[in-house]
Amino acid sequence: LQHPRRRLHFDYRDAGGRATRREVRPLALVFWGERWPLAARCEWRRDFRSFRVDRLARPTLGERFPDEPGRRLQDYLKQVGAA
Repeated sequence: LQHPRRRLHFDYRDAGGRATRREVRPLALVFWGERWPLAARCEWRRDFRSFRVDRLARPTLGERFPDEPGRRLQDYLKQVGAA
């Protein structure tokens, strides 16, 4: 079964309370300590980011995205030193 690879749009509040609207390519959802971070490629920042799920609001699915080198989970893991 192939993953549909759909962008995710949501409102996000960072640790300082600043609100932003994000468009991301979801890569992984993991349990870490007492939190669930979403590992993603942020389309607007053009970089990998992690987002705490408890800070997400109004999530909606967007258009499909292609599988591209440099924007995959294994690339994220290399960047954060986990691969």
